[in-house]
Amino acid sequence: MKRKQVRRILIVIAVFMIAILSLNKIETFIKEATIPHYKELTQIGYDDEQILIIQEHGDEEIETILISEYQPDIIKRLTLPHYADLREIGYSEQDLKTILKAEEAAILGLKKLPLLNTWKTYLARPGYRNILLSGYGEEAGQKIDGLSETLVQSILEFPHRGDYDELVLSEQTILTDLASYLSYWQKHPTAVLRDVQERVNTETDRAYYTGIIPADPSKGNLILVNKYVRLDKNFIPSTLTTIEVCGKATVTSDTAAALTRMCQAMISAGLHPKVTSSYRSYSTQATLYNRYVANNGKASADTFSARPGHSEHQTGLAIDILTNSSSLSTFKNTAEYRWMVEHAVEYGFIQRYTDQKQSITGYVSEPWHWRYVGESTAIDYQTKKLTFDEYYRLYIQ
Repeated sequence: MKRKQVRRILIVIAVFMIAILSLNKIETFIKEATIPHYKELTQIGYDDEQILIIQEHGDEEIETILISEYQPDIIKRLTLPHYADLREIGYSEQDLKTILKAEEAAILGLKKLPLLNTWKTYLARPGYRNILLSGYGEEAGQKIDGLSETLVQSILEFPHRGDYDELVLSEQTILTDLASYLSYWQKHPTAVLRDVQERVNTETDRAYYTGIIPADPSKGNLILVNKYVRLDKNFIPSTLTTIEVCGKATVTSDTAAALTRMCQAMISAGLHPKVTSSYRSYSTQATLYNRYVANNGKASADTFSARPGHSEHQTGLAIDILTNSSSLSTFKNTAEYRWMVEHAVEYGFIQRYTDQKQSITGYVSEPWHWRYVGESTAIDYQTKKLTFDEYYRLYIQ
């Protein structure tokens, strides 16, 4: 009796299960028949609730979904504005919890940019946001963002070019001069980056002897004097001393010590250096310059003689050196000159006016003119291959 009851119950359950399965099949059949793409979406992995939401969107959206793998965040992609676009850029679900709370304009701007590591800064700082939206990358943008608001505004007035980021990130760029670089580049659009930097760094983006500023004696052996930087007419080096080792020279005490060692090394090498000029006072330089102007005209004189106050000789750090048998025009062909090119930096001297940099220094090549800056600076200077004018602004000023 009991076995018969159990058997009947099992039969009822089986009939009931068959009925449910049949109903499910019927329901599925109806959905497949009435809901477009229901079967395909189910096969990808979407449930009925997700499919109903998907159906609310156009055929183009559905076609895109059908050729993709299952997207667990499909509802957010379809219902949250900007979510899908930002996810495609690469922002995580966690990032978007914050990003999608930002103002609409900020979100729209973010969609125009590649994935940002600094998106939090982008949202928090409208100034940084404007820099990135103008075209600068994150690394360059962060450097610009550290400048004054006024300077940033002047920088953003120049339409961004691809090579501007390289300018901002270069070691040879003075960030506070960015607007000047961009202004020069706009006027000379075919110029290469290095030329732009050199012109602005040496201030030769403007005419010689304009915008003149006073020299800074506090820099000691590294003081800069050129066609834009002038010594006071009363300036006299405090440690002037006169030595006689390879000719008579009046120079600062540091220069004298280095010059003595260098001359002794040259003499030991069988060479015959001779110092022909050293310290000159403001008045001496004025007399010399005026004589050249009278004989050659001002334009010509300016290419080989400094105006009073603009001569390195007034610093007591510069010497002119030749040999007994050479002249200004022949010294570059001597063994003494070749020795100095190779070894002068070891004693702290640099050749100030070279063939390659006439357009920057404003002077014709002067193989005989050597300037004391100290050993470590001379060696570093030679390595960087800059004019002292540019070296000063980048690493001393």
